[in-house]
Amino acid sequence: MGSAARHGVAIRLLGAGERWAHRGEKLRAALPAVAAVPPDELVLLVDGYDVLFFAGTEELEARFACGDGRPVFNGERGFFCPAPWADEARRAFADDAVPYPFLNSGVLLGRASDVTALLHDAAAVVAEHRLTSDQAAFYRLALDAPERVAVDRRGELFCCTGAMRFRGWWSRRPPGLRQDGATLVDETTGGRPCLLHSPGRKDRYQERVYRASLRASPGVG
Repeated sequence: MGSAARHGVAIRLLGAGERWAHRGEKLRAALPAVAAVPPDELVLLVDGYDVLFFAGTEELEARFACGDGRPVFNGERGFFCPAPWADEARRAFADDAVPYPFLNSGVLLGRASDVTALLHDAAAVVAEHRLTSDQAAFYRLALDAPERVAVDRRGELFCCTGAMRFRGWWSRRPPGLRQDGATLVDETTGGRPCLLHSPGRKDRYQERVYRASLRASPGVG
């Protein structure tokens, strides 16, 4: 939350202190909050504890405007879809021509009306198939209606370290990422992501990146 505040991004914490059984609680917590936002306003949903911000709302809005208007999920190198349609999803999304081909539901940016509809339908998929992963539900929606969902497969908005091999285990940096002052450079794409999402307990790396950004731009926020 500190990195978001430094870039002027207002955060609303959902589900804090509640018991999670991984049966769609994340979707049900987010749905009323997003539904209350004006339909054409952009909303950003991020996982707690493992996301760092490197840009504010203006930059996020500008980059989103360069797309086709569909809600955009974080892309990642690894594949995780604990559902009967896992093989179908892997075949549909696998693409060696892009660095982050697979969907990661830890970051989602889109217009409130579109995101509300996705959350509602994903919750229905979780309930129908008794899933333990909202990500698997979003894969199902993307397979059934690809016109509703985009994935940031080239890392133009976000960077996800999922499935990256960290040098020296998780206390060091993953190959392909380099810090440049208060920003992060993805050397695979040449881009500077607005957000860094590091699932899988990469907290030492994130802490070091955050502290370095504080030193590089102490006056931000």
